[in-house]
Amino acid sequence: MNVSQVVTMRFIALMANLVLFISFLWKRDFVKWCLPLEHNDIGYTRKDTEMIIGFSISLILLFIEILGFATGVTLFFPLQQLFSLTAHAIGCISIIYLVTEVWSCTAFWWIFAFCNVLPAIAESALFFRTFILKVPL
Repeated sequence: MNVSQVVTMRFIALMANLVLFISFLWKRDFVKWCLPLEHNDIGYTRKDTEMIIGFSISLILLFIEILGFATGVTLFFPLQQLFSLTAHAIGCISIIYLVTEVWSCTAFWWIFAFCNVLPAIAESALFFRTFILKVPL
């Protein structure tokens, strides 16, 4: 597998995550499924707000990664490309499985931490290294 294939697959994984997050923010029917059968409106509103916040933060972190991808900063770091590709591919599969099979809103936060926060931190660290510390590529 050469670098151009990894770049292409990373772009596809980033866009797949973007489409998933926007879709789930737009239509949030799965929130009802992850609540107990005996729930009230306050519980639903609280869980719905929690999921809106989670998906919104996920979108922000995803835009940080898309910015790094679009500027080309991380194109010279194959390990970051592979890490981002793997995390987002696993994240897409996990989110789809979560919404279609598991219906557990608490599992979202584990997926969020490992598949969104860690790649965004790595991307931000490379941004910091390149633009603030001015370390040559």
